[in-house]
Amino acid sequence: MDVFISLLLLLGAIGFAYLVNRRSRFRDQEALEQELDEDFKEEFALPKASSPDENYNAMEKLVSWLEDDSKRQVIEPQEDEGNAAEKIN
Repeated sequence: MDVFISLLLLLGAIGFAYLVNRRSRFRDQEALEQELDEDFKEEFALPKASSPDENYNAMEKLVSWLEDDSKRQVIEPQEDEGNAAEKIN
């Protein structure tokens, strides 16, 4: 009987810990998403009265810049490896 009660208490404690952890993780995720939304609005503050075409053009410029930046970051390490190979020879 004591083993059954101990097992029941152990399973209850594990279940309670799981529920608390899941609830906490959900709240943290919501708070993080809200903070990211606010940061994005602050960083890329678009005028409230701007037209959808202007917003589209601004986002196109942002995407283009990000693509160029990522391409540059991929090319730079390859150039460094080439320079290292030339120094060895």
